[in-house]
Amino acid sequence: MSLIPVPVLDAESGKMLCDRFRQLGITRDFLRQLSEGEDNLRSPLQPTREALFRDDASAVVFRLFFCGKSLPKEEAAQALTAPLWNRLAQQRLLQVNEQNGVRDRWPATCHLRTVRGLYLFSDYLVSNGPGATADAVMGAGQTTTLLYHASETGHRKKRVLDLGCGAGSLALLFHSSADHVVATDINARAIAFCELNASVNGIGNVEFRVGSLFEPVAGEQFDLIISQPPYYPAPGDLTDSLVYLHGGTLGDELALQILQDIERYLTQDGQAVVFTSWATSRIKTAPEGLRVFELTANQSEVTSTHQSINVIERHAGEGRWTTFPVPADDWARVSAARIAELLACHRLAEASDEDLLKSTLRLPEGVDVIREAGDVFLRFPPGLLIGWAPVDENVVRLLEFIHSSRNVAVTGNAKRYLATACPVILCGFLLLKTFAGETKPMQEEEE
Repeated sequence: MSLIPVPVLDAESGKMLCDRFRQLGITRDFLRQLSEGEDNLRSPLQPTREALFRDDASAVVFRLFFCGKSLPKEEAAQALTAPLWNRLAQQRLLQVNEQNGVRDRWPATCHLRTVRGLYLFSDYLVSNGPGATADAVMGAGQTTTLLYHASETGHRKKRVLDLGCGAGSLALLFHSSADHVVATDINARAIAFCELNASVNGIGNVEFRVGSLFEPVAGEQFDLIISQPPYYPAPGDLTDSLVYLHGGTLGDELALQILQDIERYLTQDGQAVVFTSWATSRIKTAPEGLRVFELTANQSEVTSTHQSINVIERHAGEGRWTTFPVPADDWARVSAARIAELLACHRLAEASDEDLLKSTLRLPEGVDVIREAGDVFLRFPPGLLIGWAPVDENVVRLLEFIHSSRNVAVTGNAKRYLATACPVILCGFLLLKTFAGETKPMQEEEE
């Protein structure tokens, strides 16, 4: 089955469509109310029985764009308004087909989802077969959301790069928190979807370029680089591989190449966040001049690998790679703020005694000490990304001492022991720094 050409909407048509969606209240909550079953990237949403038979404009547009239903021209035009319907038909976002011998049936030609208020088109990933579907373009999924939350710090960036951007979901999500965003992909069809999505959402500060990995941005640097390269192992016959899915023979070759090349594209204080799933046979070492802080899900993929969020920064001297396991129940709670805290704790563990003495550590509310059959555990609240950690009674007393101490200097030896012997427990603290008699959380420190 051949893929249809990606529609090209002019700016006015894109604005009219977006405005109509918003007039009709097409939001994430609205879609949840009218659909049932799994929301995935491979098939349209399934309407509830009520949504299938409602004749109001919002339900009709829902069936047309989100459920893949072919509708008569009159019904679709009335829901969209005739001027908008004419534009979408002329620009082939709606395209007539024959159904049961009747030609007056019009389906939307692309997959559509709404993500954080944006309307994002992509291909339906119905087939995993080779040939014509090999360059299909994937839309925003659960891992896109994970990567966004791990990357969005709330601080405005000058330049952001979305490497291997697919349909442009992340690049467009960052448009409001960056002066300029560049999005690249080796697949020209992906860049066509990016331009369609930018037009629909009225976004003008994102630049799209076709090319492999860093080739389209040679000689440039960025404050933030985000990337979710394909990470599934390719089939035995590489000619059957899918651009959006397969990252090489082991699956992680593209991610490894990004890691090897990324340093020269980061500004001095820049950061990269790369989402991948490392092959179990991969021996991971950070290239010289880089720190890699890997958060890995304590949950196995179908390929027996584990999803990983890799935070990459410049680092003086030899490369440093730290792996931090995250409980499966906490994986969806990974955030840029929490990553900043964890990185600060790891830097503290490596810091001089003088820097260590200046720090203030406090246990967050909700940390419980659990004693069962002679074993002692700390149970951390959801969101701290630690879950349960085994300790002994000496460590419990040490934590209580550090937490309750007002004079940070007297706890230096205790902190050093904690930093070297119990780094995971150190990450369970809320890390504070002292500023002229007051304390502030690290992630709230002013620039």
